[in-house]
Amino acid sequence: MLKVCGTCNGQGRRLSNEHIKIKIPKGVSKGQTLRIRKRGHAGRGSNPPGDLLVDVTVTDHDLFRRKGEDLFCDVPLLWSEAVLGAQLDVPTLEGVTRIHIPPGTPSGKVFRLARKGLPAKKDTRRGDLHIKTTIAVPPNISDAQRRALKTLSDTFAEIDHPQRAQYDAHIKARSD
Repeated sequence: MLKVCGTCNGQGRRLSNEHIKIKIPKGVSKGQTLRIRKRGHAGRGSNPPGDLLVDVTVTDHDLFRRKGEDLFCDVPLLWSEAVLGAQLDVPTLEGVTRIHIPPGTPSGKVFRLARKGLPAKKDTRRGDLHIKTTIAVPPNISDAQRRALKTLSDTFAEIDHPQRAQYDAHIKARSD
């Protein structure tokens, strides 16, 4: 009579959990599967172990969005910084860098920082970091600030803004 091992039920292998460290290659993205050779289930009999398949999940970052190797980041500008220009600290993967915001920068303007994105999978190239400006409007201002802005705003009435003039002409044509 053949006696079956109680630990492995006669299969020559038993189930166990093991913690392993794996190296995540550069440029890996959500949805990819990594194959770790010979780290899967033990083979039957004298067969070698199988491969471990790891499905990659990438969590969203608080500041950066990804498209391939390129990164995108929205950066709020104060109204005064957009109008007057500024030196602005912006985040990168390596830390913080400073960029020049020229006077008159519109909301939605994109500044490209070459080779500040993610590394490519197969070579030494890197993607770009695209910094998009958005004008931050303060939700609350004091009465003194309101009066100062009104005085300043009255001086802008004389300035012809091409986009606003085109918009006003379109609205006027529709209302006639």
